[in-house]
Amino acid sequence: MKPVPSQDVITTNNKKPKWLAVLLFFCSLLYLFPEVAFNAKLVEIAGGIDVSDAQLHKTELFGRTISGIGVTLIVADFLLKGWLTTTKFRAISSLVVITALVWPTVFFGQKAVIDKWLIEPSSAKQRQEAFFSSVLRSSLAMNAINIEGIPYNSEASTESSEMTFLALIGGLVYSNDAFLSHIDDKKVQILDRYIQNRANANFDEHYANYKVLRSEVQQSWHQYQKHVGAYNQTVESRHQKANQAWEEVESTVATGYRDYQQASKAYLTRAEARAQRVAQPIFDLFDDKERCYKRKGSSRANCISRIEDRYERLLKDNSIPHQPMDYWLEKTFRRTKGETSWGEAFGSLGLSVIQAGIEQATGQAGEAIQDKTYTNSVAHYTPRILAVWQKQFLKETGYPMGIDSMSEFRSHSTTASKVRTQVHRKGIHLDSNWQINQISVFKNAVRNKVMKDTKARWHAEAKQRGYDIEPNLSWNDFQKVAEVQQQIKNRMGERYYVEPMMATWNNKQFYQQVIVPNVRRERDYWLGYIEASRAQFADDGPYAEQGKAALRSIIVPPISMGLSLFLVVLTVFKLPGKFIVLMNYHKPRPAPNLKSKALNIGSSFIVIFVILVVPVNVFSSKYTQTDSTIGFFLEQVSDTLSPSASYAVRWVIHTQPLIHPLGAQIDKSMRITDGFSTSLEHSVAELDGVFARYLTQRAESEPVSSAKNNNEAQTEFPMYINSNAQNQPGFKVRIMNIKPRYQAGMRLPEGNYDVEVRANGYQPKRLWVKHSKGKASHRIELEKLVI
Repeated sequence: MKPVPSQDVITTNNKKPKWLAVLLFFCSLLYLFPEVAFNAKLVEIAGGIDVSDAQLHKTELFGRTISGIGVTLIVADFLLKGWLTTTKFRAISSLVVITALVWPTVFFGQKAVIDKWLIEPSSAKQRQEAFFSSVLRSSLAMNAINIEGIPYNSEASTESSEMTFLALIGGLVYSNDAFLSHIDDKKVQILDRYIQNRANANFDEHYANYKVLRSEVQQSWHQYQKHVGAYNQTVESRHQKANQAWEEVESTVATGYRDYQQASKAYLTRAEARAQRVAQPIFDLFDDKERCYKRKGSSRANCISRIEDRYERLLKDNSIPHQPMDYWLEKTFRRTKGETSWGEAFGSLGLSVIQAGIEQATGQAGEAIQDKTYTNSVAHYTPRILAVWQKQFLKETGYPMGIDSMSEFRSHSTTASKVRTQVHRKGIHLDSNWQINQISVFKNAVRNKVMKDTKARWHAEAKQRGYDIEPNLSWNDFQKVAEVQQQIKNRMGERYYVEPMMATWNNKQFYQQVIVPNVRRERDYWLGYIEASRAQFADDGPYAEQGKAALRSIIVPPISMGLSLFLVVLTVFKLPGKFIVLMNYHKPRPAPNLKSKALNIGSSFIVIFVILVVPVNVFSSKYTQTDSTIGFFLEQVSDTLSPSASYAVRWVIHTQPLIHPLGAQIDKSMRITDGFSTSLEHSVAELDGVFARYLTQRAESEPVSSAKNNNEAQTEFPMYINSNAQNQPGFKVRIMNIKPRYQAGMRLPEGNYDVEVRANGYQPKRLWVKHSKGKASHRIELEKLVI
């Protein structure tokens, strides 16, 4: 028989199967790596010299993703036991359900809770102070200010202790109203120093970027010069092309004249052939017609009609246009009526004189008397056939018959018309009255065509390269082209671009032309926030969102860093114990009793005590020394918030520098944050954006409470602007940082206002005035213009 186990020893006291316990243990171990990497990255971003909202947001997305995994593992470890783990399928399904519920809740809930309980309910005063606290933190990082008793070393800004301090100092300053009030009148000086120091610190980086840009612009210039060279070469060739085009015209005219001569010869040959075929038949027709005239009456008419029909068929068969039969008669001049000569008078014994007199008397004088005879001579018919083919020849060639010389052919209007038509197809346009002898006009038209085509090709190629630029610009003008300036702007960024930015500046010119104007521009930009009236940071105010972002940047990183640090240390302490339990998972263990439960609770408290107490008391920090100003800040946190909050900050200052190097090394070796950025960040950001839009729509649909609308309602005081020129023509007062137009006695909240005063004959003046109950009237003196 087997021995019955004692009631004090239970062999199967485990609440979950070992495979699940091992899975959760390794998941917790793997989770530790991204958590410690996030902790290190958060310290580097929040404790960096120049923090941007975009960097903080990306780090926040990574942290919320990892914390969602961590809380999911904690909940799964707590819930997955008993009935939920009786089968593998049930256990895995339960784990999937827990993940689907817990991870989104934690990921979205963190942001929702912080926004709902910390950011959105914040007052205008808190947002404005948070804004200046962030500027003060950056000023300290840039060594723009030196707060007595704070041993921050800007030369060692990448050390863990310095980055931890910078990540916390914004929140410490924000929680200390007395300190903010103490430096209120030094805001402008602090801002000036901060912007100037930041510009100087980053000068080498920006100038190195500018030198790369300068090389790129010079390379673009060299490419431009190559294209300009090809353009100019084409332009210079326009004279040669004009000469070549005219040579082609001359060649075309010569060819045309040869074709004309050949056509004339061909027509002559055809006419001779036709003459040989029709000369005798026409002669015979005339003979027959003569015989017809010997008849009388209808017989004569019928005879002549038959002759005419035969004549028509003869012409048609030989492709000769219809002509009257008399056309073929040979006409011989005999005399002119009413005229005679001595010879005729003598020979006719005076009868010719009498006849001439009668003709003159009857009005027939001047009529020519011709003898008409018909013949069968081929030579007689050939020119007459050519004459009736004139229209056909003109239609075929465009020229009349009888052009006997090249010069006559050149000067003919048809030649000029054909040349105009031919060159028009090539894009060369000549006036309709252009003649062949106008050679210079033709060549000018060719040159203009070459110029037009060259310019069109230049602009088309420039457009393909993304430019709208003229050829033959100087180096100085090339740099000012819009596309080149855009190239410079893309390289330098909006922040460090001035118009126009040239690519020929040395470091001194770059500093004067870029850095100095940028310092002024940024000073005015940030001054608008710092000197703005508090009401402008209230809800729906112009600076409300910027104030919320500033508040988020100084509150969220310390909270996230502290929680992440605590989870990392706690996980490190818990994993060895869990590993020991796994090694003895199936070994019999005594049944739990009051003593063992007390021992477990006590050991947990000891672990937490060691985590929270040992770093503060064993490891020293220069920032928490008794004579340090940070000690004063921590006391203020204790008074304004709670002693536990003050201790938490002290604990982070002592503990974080111990963990950060390890996390940074793990992240560098395993490239965890880089992997998240390239693979998951975009999807997570889109998911977060969808949730943010949902919250925004929900907030807009809910009625806004009057308490929120009147967020920290402020007393308004009447404002009066007085001046020595207030009675002068053109006197005008403008308050530049608010929308309402100035009116004497208008009521405005306490704050700083940008006031501009103008008057005819005086130099305008613009300055900031502090408006409060005790100072509601402000006098601004103007100086007269010196002409």
